[in-house]
Amino acid sequence: MRAGLLFLVLACCAENPPAAAQEAPASAAPAAIVATWSGGSLTAAELDPLVADEVARLETEHALAVYDTKMQALESAIIDKLLEAEASKRGLPGVDALIQAEVVAKAAAPTQEDLDGLWAQASAQYPGVTREQIGPFLDQEARRRNEVDRYGVFIEELERAYGLAFLLPYPELPRVDVAVLPTDPSRGPADAPVTIVQFMEYQCYYCNKALPTVEKIVEAYGDKVRVVYKDYPLPGHERAMPAAIAARCAAAQGKHTEMHRVLLGNQDALGDADLLRHAKAIGVDTKVFERCMTNPEHVAAIQADVAAGQAAGVNATPTFLVNGLTVAGAQPFSRFAAVIDNELARR
Repeated sequence: MRAGLLFLVLACCAENPPAAAQEAPASAAPAAIVATWSGGSLTAAELDPLVADEVARLETEHALAVYDTKMQALESAIIDKLLEAEASKRGLPGVDALIQAEVVAKAAAPTQEDLDGLWAQASAQYPGVTREQIGPFLDQEARRRNEVDRYGVFIEELERAYGLAFLLPYPELPRVDVAVLPTDPSRGPADAPVTIVQFMEYQCYYCNKALPTVEKIVEAYGDKVRVVYKDYPLPGHERAMPAAIAARCAAAQGKHTEMHRVLLGNQDALGDADLLRHAKAIGVDTKVFERCMTNPEHVAAIQADVAAGQAAGVNATPTFLVNGLTVAGAQPFSRFAAVIDNELARR
């Protein structure tokens, strides 16, 4: 149990696997000749512009990979120490006993909604399988997910109780410039010192997992942070585009935040009838909403978001740009806080 819970993989819904980090090759002096042939030669200064963008991308990926590796090791080491300290403080025989008391015993029991959602995913992925055949596995998976959620909450409780602060500096990286449009749904003041642009979609499991972290960022930093949402529906997620349009139509009536939460929380219910039901539940004018859903301008705007994301190097959801600095995946609050705090300190 402990081994499965102590290392949580924070992942993305990927369009293509991220490129592996690579060691940067040694640089040649600009005047150095890097190739010769009968009648000519090529210098490093002439070669460098040809590969500048790709080299910058690889260097960024390498720096992020190094930081993530160090941060994961740091978090794991700190969590072990906090768990050991808390177990000792309570007079428990060890960390396993603490996990049993605070995670296994306190994790929410699977609800019928949990099981129905897992069944919907499983039946779509494995046609022909009956619910009776995989019922025990659905219950096991639902319990595992609830234990993972409870574990995350418990670790946050320990971090607050022990006053944990991560001081590992975020790497200096090239910043990615993505235009924020007046029509982009957002939260927070336009003049906030930190702008977080989130590329996301509504069928992405990890976008839903990132939602509590984004909510925590908004709560913790208030007017210092603005969150801007960009749509990035992935191939193969057929309901991601209609759901994105539904969010935009709710935004047109001042209800984007409410619809955003509902859509992420109901990823197994994104059919046309479901979207209308969600709209009604959050209090939008459903007639206006239905007309809005047929407006082709939304598709064009979403496609423009995807193009902007691709130009910025986005290939998975969720991807965040914090003042242009890339934070990829459903990362914990501490990972965002390291970047945000550094950005605020620069001002």
